[in-house]
Amino acid sequence: MLAEWFLVIGICLMGAMTPGASLAVVLRQSLYQGRAAGVITSISHAVGIGVYATASLLGLGLLIVKSPILFVAIKWLGAAYLVWMAINAWRFAGQSKVNLESTSQQLGNPIKQGLAISLLNPKVILFFLALFSQVAGDQLDLQTKALYASTAVVIDGAWYTLVALIATRPAIRNKLVNGSLWLDRALASLLILVAARIAFG
Repeated sequence: MLAEWFLVIGICLMGAMTPGASLAVVLRQSLYQGRAAGVITSISHAVGIGVYATASLLGLGLLIVKSPILFVAIKWLGAAYLVWMAINAWRFAGQSKVNLESTSQQLGNPIKQGLAISLLNPKVILFFLALFSQVAGDQLDLQTKALYASTAVVIDGAWYTLVALIATRPAIRNKLVNGSLWLDRALASLLILVAARIAFG
């Protein structure tokens, strides 16, 4: 069991640290709404990860994937949400340098942002189905399944919280905000690429 748990830890670390839409959202929330908002977004994102990790371990994730209507609905809602975020990021690119308060209002509630970016991404549940198919099965007891799910939550939350803490250090935050025009456009482009991958991947 210990070897399987280390495998879960390693793969969850790689999954969390891979740049994507989640990183873009946590960064923007951290830079423009502050450290607390960045941490809240990170924790909310981890909660969403926990939902899909638990669903996969209990066999519910497979039901979602095998339900064409539900899976396609999540896929297109997620892609549309990312496109909407990308449009706003591009539209207001650079304005944060002048008006942080206005940009903060445009970003919305950090709890909703964190949950949405994880729950509206069907790639997350596919990730966990692939992961747990290698280490989980009917032989796993409830305690082990809880350990694997909580491991995914803790790793995800810890990684993005670290990102939020680093990004909001005064020297780093000032540099990023000063270059917010290109940062926002880069994040918007990343969101579009992820949306396309979700919709057509």
